[in-house]
Amino acid sequence: MEKQTEYEVGLKRNLSAVNVWALAFGCMVSSGAFLIPGTRLLPTAGPKGTVIAILIAAVLAVVLAVNYQYMVRQYPGAGGVFLFAEKCFGKGHAFFCAWFLSLAYIMIIPLNAAACAMLGRTIYSSLFEVGVSYAVGESRVYLSEVVLAMILLLVFGFLSMRSIRVCGQIQSFLAFLLVLSVGIVSVWLWIRMGMQPPKLQPAFISEKFPALQVMGAAALMPFAFVGFETVVNTSEEYWFSNKKLPAVLACVLLPGVLIFLLFTLIVSEGVPSEYGNWIDYIGRMDQLEGISTLPVFFCVYARLGRIGLVLLGLAAIAAIMTGILGFYIVSARIIYAMAREGMLPGRLARLGQEQVPENAVLCVMAVSMLSVFLGHALIDWIVDYASVGAVIGFGYTSAAAYRCAKAEENGMVKSCGMLGMVSSVVFLILCLVPNKFSISLIKPEGYLLLAFWSAAGFLVYWRYLRKKGLSGM
Repeated sequence: MEKQTEYEVGLKRNLSAVNVWALAFGCMVSSGAFLIPGTRLLPTAGPKGTVIAILIAAVLAVVLAVNYQYMVRQYPGAGGVFLFAEKCFGKGHAFFCAWFLSLAYIMIIPLNAAACAMLGRTIYSSLFEVGVSYAVGESRVYLSEVVLAMILLLVFGFLSMRSIRVCGQIQSFLAFLLVLSVGIVSVWLWIRMGMQPPKLQPAFISEKFPALQVMGAAALMPFAFVGFETVVNTSEEYWFSNKKLPAVLACVLLPGVLIFLLFTLIVSEGVPSEYGNWIDYIGRMDQLEGISTLPVFFCVYARLGRIGLVLLGLAAIAAIMTGILGFYIVSARIIYAMAREGMLPGRLARLGQEQVPENAVLCVMAVSMLSVFLGHALIDWIVDYASVGAVIGFGYTSAAAYRCAKAEENGMVKSCGMLGMVSSVVFLILCLVPNKFSISLIKPEGYLLLAFWSAAGFLVYWRYLRKKGLSGM
């Protein structure tokens, strides 16, 4: 396997270590950290089961971080996992991996935009629930929500076509704002509640054995943590040494894990007094409306009032913006890398005046803007699909790390590669196959999306093979 240290031509090296941290941290947290602890994790495993699942996932994330930083040193370049799979397993595996991972990244962009519109509608229903509307599944989508989401996609789409240095600075500001706001809210809430240690009671839900609940919550962790690994997709644009990457990844994972833990504790410990406990509150969610349907926001508002809600809303807006901008950047780099290898139309590999893959960004923008018309339904569907795409990326990186480490007789990375491969297979089964450990996470619409994207990938790769055969490549 021939190593590659740098492309002859390509993207500018304008990202500092802080910019790369902000990029990955913003992608990891985004809107999911504010929504899934109260709406998906607690109803699945309770506070104790959720905390255990998060900690298990954190340990596995550290293992995966070892694999990612090792592979970046082996093969730095745009596209990250696509490049690893191509160098270690060939173009077919590289296409398969990047094809599914790229859609997972792309779909999280409209998901964040839809989440912003959902927050606005939930808190300020009088402003959003007016005018033209239509139904998607069991949810109703208002045109005002679609317009807000499309404005966000346009603004950050065109922003991501600017200099990567400018994007990195904006991402860094938003990421620090997110950390500061969440920190203030968490400390203030702890003081207001008497600085008592969390009770985590009731620890689990009563319908299933605790171990099964932990497995069910763990199945959601690939989506919860997806984004920390995006540091590898921009490695062609680092101006700092790759030796700093382990520290960058540590600074991404530590606050990211803490935020998921904090929001879980906020919902389980901060339920208003009119509810007996978190089970009583979560059990009535279907009968509630407005801010009461957003557990993290409702608990903060009940304990800290409007100022606390404003601070949390500021953090949520920063998280959504970092998620949109961050995934615009990394998904465009994957498309750019695939196009540069001839697997996608060559025009997607063209760079603009700022040496940014503008056409790739426009492609991502087009897909994202079409998706926002699905409204709230998009959030549930993409949580499912993004977990599958993320696990595929985790698995290929771990397999590549295992292969390279085995050739170099690097025992630690070899072990991490093996553990990453095994855990990826387990998570993929949990995501795709109905089983006794968790409910089937993929909804019918998610399976339909997988089938459609698989068929489209087959046609694109078949076209690439025909072109390669005819041209004698």
